[in-house]
Amino acid sequence: MKLWSWLMLLIFTSCANTYGDFLPIDLDGNYRDVGIRVDASYIGNLAAIELENTSNDLLDCKGVFHSGPEQDVIRRVVLAPGSETLLSAKFFRHVIRLKININCEVSS
Repeated sequence: MKLWSWLMLLIFTSCANTYGDFLPIDLDGNYRDVGIRVDASYIGNLAAIELENTSNDLLDCKGVFHSGPEQDVIRRVVLAPGSETLLSAKFFRHVIRLKININCEVSS
């Protein structure tokens, strides 16, 4: 019985921490057409996206982080074939919903 109660307490505390940090992140843009893999995350007041170039072309990418009343944060990067990078933005207000627009084009 004690083991069961400790197990339930452990599950509840881990779920409470996870749900407290949950933030819906909407990804939009043309990154699917050019061969980019995207992973988005949000920790505290820092949002980050990991971009990986899976194509054989040099790509010029721009990420726009939009969090409501704050000014948009724009990050740009040039990705070589097979490389990956991290783009991040720090926000000063509490973020309820985050929209990230990712646009990538083949660089000439």
